[in-house]
Amino acid sequence: MRFSTLLASALLIWSAGATWAQCENLFFSEAAEGSSNNKYLEIYNPTGADVDLSGYAFPSVSNAPSVVGEYEFWNAFPEGAMVAAGDVYVIAHPSSDPTILAEADHTFTFLSNGDDGFILVQGDQTSFVQIDAVGDWNGDPGSGWDVAGVTAGTKDHTIVRKSSVQSGNGGDWITSAGTDAESSEWIVLDQNDWTNLAMHSFDGCGAAVLGCTNANATNYNADATQDDGSCMFDNACNVDGVVVEASSFQYNPANLTIEPGQTVVWSNLGGTHDVNGDIDSQTGSSFGNPEAFYLAPVSGDAAGVCIGSYTFNTPGVYTYDCSIGSHAALGMVASITVGTGGCT
Repeated sequence: MRFSTLLASALLIWSAGATWAQCENLFFSEAAEGSSNNKYLEIYNPTGADVDLSGYAFPSVSNAPSVVGEYEFWNAFPEGAMVAAGDVYVIAHPSSDPTILAEADHTFTFLSNGDDGFILVQGDQTSFVQIDAVGDWNGDPGSGWDVAGVTAGTKDHTIVRKSSVQSGNGGDWITSAGTDAESSEWIVLDQNDWTNLAMHSFDGCGAAVLGCTNANATNYNADATQDDGSCMFDNACNVDGVVVEASSFQYNPANLTIEPGQTVVWSNLGGTHDVNGDIDSQTGSSFGNPEAFYLAPVSGDAAGVCIGSYTFNTPGVYTYDCSIGSHAALGMVASITVGTGGCT
């Protein structure tokens, strides 16, 4: 494997501290059908993580498929095959030129003669998703498929993915190949041009859209791809949670049911109140809650003052009271059921 080079413009942007969206999956970055057996496929990993290729394959057809639209040969990657983040993986014919073999990650005899379709897929032989394609499984194109307006561009040429392409074509080879240099995702080079082998120039996946990504927030941005910490919530604590209000010797609602992992927010509308889920203020004994919790007292007002919040992860029934003065004795006791209530 060899690490790819990024375009200088992208490097300048990144060095300036721009935030970039995360690319999602692998794609073909280059394919060569040269003289003799000088053939290879190159796969680029634009993601931010190393990828285990055991969940991928590159099935193919030879010339015209036996069944249109279906692969004839399931081609798996060798055991342990990986492609590092930002790197390429080269599949080469075992009799290729030494220049190609020096960059090969594994060899494969039955590469394309120009008219054999290969599709990068994720999954297994019975259930998979098409990620990217060079050629297709829809019929014999003749000597090769036209690419970027070049007749039979997959034959006797090297084709290189444009640096602006951010993802695979999902099996839509015709659109990917395009009808001219502008509409195509590929640049067609001369036969035996391997100057781009084992490297891929890539612009990146574009600037991330910053904003609030929490749908429960008042300022939720459906177009945001990266949360910027700006989320606002319509409660005194500005926390994503279910609100309980404390006032006049009561918690409202007094009985609440939530799911594990949900957060409860307490807002004080007047007086001084705490949230005591530890020691029963009236008996002096533990409530025996699945998790003990306590939020210190605050003085409230009509607008609501944040007492605090607590995230309940353990299912069960929780009892709590206000331990200030005689509040508990006067009925300021409440319960929260998390999930189905735990074991009975």
